[in-house]
Amino acid sequence: MDPIGAAAQVAATGAGQADGAAGRARAAPGASSGGDARLRAAIDAAAAADDPALAVLAGSPEAATCWTTLAVALRSLARPDYVDGVGWAISLGGDTDTNAAVAGALLGCRSGGEDIPQRWLAPLQGRELVERAAAWLGEPESRAAGGVVLRDRGLEGGVH
Repeated sequence: MDPIGAAAQVAATGAGQADGAAGRARAAPGASSGGDARLRAAIDAAAAADDPALAVLAGSPEAATCWTTLAVALRSLARPDYVDGVGWAISLGGDTDTNAAVAGALLGCRSGGEDIPQRWLAPLQGRELVERAAAWLGEPESRAAGGVVLRDRGLEGGVH
């Protein structure tokens, strides 16, 4: 199975598993009951490579919903590289910053961040802090050993 299909299947399975517990919450007065069907439809569009349907969804009143963002981000993985994938997500319109951020996160995971252009990274404020935190998160043995806190890794203080 291709990566987009696999990710879409995982997302759809998660939506189905959440249906039992979420169904009770949605039964509350005023709660929406259509989320799962819309999520499945969006994931199906991504898995089917239905770019026109995703473009319509991205430009619709559902532009800022999690299912739209997830579908756009999953479909961006079909693009050959980071720049093309993020650019495609933006080109759909709608909630462009969120779609680009989530697509960029997935694309960065795919490539290890190696194809993020330096001209995009250079102006980032707090870049060193983020890179140290990412390196720490990539060390499962350190986290599993228990109790390594960000302060001990020089990550206290935040970004100014």
